[in-house]
Order: sequence, then structure tokens, then C-alpha cells
Amino acid sequence: MDDLVERVAMSIYDKDVLRIALGDLETAWKSDRDDIRADFRARARAVIAVMREPTEAMVDAADIAQYQLGYGGVVEAWQLMIDATLNPTACATATS
Repeated sequence: MDDLVERVAMSIYDKDVLRIALGDLETAWKSDRDDIRADFRARARAVIAVMREPTEAMVDAADIAQYQLGYGGVVEAWQLMIDATLNPTACATATS
């Protein structure tokens, strides 16, 4: 599973007290209703959207990485990565 939205959704789902009785996470996730999984995916997208804007500490770390390692456009790269997670179709179109 390499879809960030799905991974975050399952992490939130795993923390839901009601899900503990359903056994292992992946089995519980796959056996639950589509609308419930969709709700957790919506929560995950909201969390990921918040991460789109880096904190000052993140920007500082990126600046250090850029200075020490020569990376450029770290903030833009971060935002593009988050955008790609939230809307993969639009990003694939924009980058091709």
C-alpha cells in the first residue's frame, strides 16, 4: 500500500476505539463499509492538506538541506508532493 491518503486513513481508522474489536487492521479496514472507509479517507485528506504548508521549522530544515546538500526549491517540491497525494490526476497532467 503506497497511497499516502490510504495509509493516513488506515492510521486514523486504527486509532478509532470501535475498530479494536474487529481484529487486525487490514482485515477490519477491508471488511468495513465503503462509506466508512470514504469518511476516513476524507479525514486523511484533511490532515494531508494541512501538511501542505510547511512549518517554519520545516522551512529552516529545508534551507539547511539546500545549503548543505544543494537542493533547490524544497518548499515548492514539498507542496507538489502533497498536491500529488491530494490530486494525483491533476498533478500527472500538470507535469507531463
